[in-house]
Amino acid sequence: MPIGGDPDRYPHRDEVVAYLTAYAARLQTDIHTGRRVSAVRADGAGFTVELEGGG
Repeated sequence: MPIGGDPDRYPHRDEVVAYLTAYAARLQTDIHTGRRVSAVRADGAGFTVELEGGG
């Protein structure tokens, strides 16, 4: 998914926030922040993500 804005400069903060918000909505999944990932493993057609401390 391309990020908006001027291609001749780095994106501004608000452009990155808008991009990530749109990307999360497109995925139609829950996004959790503030958690550290300890492992990511291929799982068939997707992935399994393990978090530090479980969950």
